[in-house]
Amino acid sequence: SEFMYKEGSIKLDIFNEQIIKKTKSPLELLLLMLLYVVGLTVGMLLIFFGLTFAPTFIFTFIILAGVVFYFTIKIGTNLNFEFEYSVTNNLFDVDKIIAKSRRKRLVSMDVKSIDDVGVYSSEKFKGRSFDLTVNAVGNLNQDGIIYIVTRHPTKGKTLVIFQPNEKIVDALKKS
Repeated sequence: SEFMYKEGSIKLDIFNEQIIKKTKSPLELLLLMLLYVVGLTVGMLLIFFGLTFAPTFIFTFIILAGVVFYFTIKIGTNLNFEFEYSVTNNLFDVDKIIAKSRRKRLVSMDVKSIDDVGVYSSEKFKGRSFDLTVNAVGNLNQDGIIYIVTRHPTKGKTLVIFQPNEKIVDALKKS
């Protein structure tokens, strides 16, 4: 059997994606550093306490210190996340990727259901309320931040704030 191509008979799916890394504010960096300092201090105090006051149970204290170190690192890495925007045909999805290992869908919408779109400024939305606000921006102080307002079928009136590149903008326009 021979494959016959007839112009217009094959429709290719539109698929574009972009990943934006969330940059930490100075306050977030300070809190992260504080987390690590507290975790290290608590772990070292457990070992010191075990050596000083209960040398026969030192192994237990070392295990407890290891658990403290583990959870400190786990919590610290879970504070690293990025956002993924993807446009597939008429669907626009925004996901949050946590520690490069877990994915959480923040919102998925039909592009045709978008009510309003434009360049984001916080003054534009003062006093307005939404059922869901998705802030999927790496850094709010950068240019190129866009907003979308839509009526989501299950989440209600939704505001999505994001930083698309030209490919994502073009894919949204085509859809």
